[in-house]
Amino acid sequence: MSLNDDRQTAAAILIVEHDPGDMDLLTQAMEDAGYDFAAVGSVPSALALCKEEVLDLVLVDLSPPGIDGKEAARRLRRNPFLASLPIVAITASITAEEETALREGGVTALETRPIDGLRLRRTIETLLRERVRRGEDSRDR
Repeated sequence: MSLNDDRQTAAAILIVEHDPGDMDLLTQAMEDAGYDFAAVGSVPSALALCKEEVLDLVLVDLSPPGIDGKEAARRLRRNPFLASLPIVAITASITAEEETALREGGVTALETRPIDGLRLRRTIETLLRERVRRGEDSRDR
């Protein structure tokens, strides 16, 4: 199913997570929130999907095998259509210096493990509201 089949109400979110347990938690949180979403296990798959789908937000694991979440954010930011796309990085722990580097590389927000569905949903809702307020509705492209 295409992410964009029913774009009247649901935000389209891409989940990039390689751990099956965390993927289950994230997909359940998206289902509970009523978001339209796609889930992939690698950054290359995510980058390919970003070329095909109109997205409102990306959740990306910082440490998948191969290309990591930091590089994924940098590559997404190079695309003019995705330059303002909110990117939420998911990590186990992070130092202040690492957080600064991630934000400079294009990450919009951070979520730490263990994944808290309610906290994640609040972060997503805040980022989506900010995007709408700035007039950056991805459905207009």
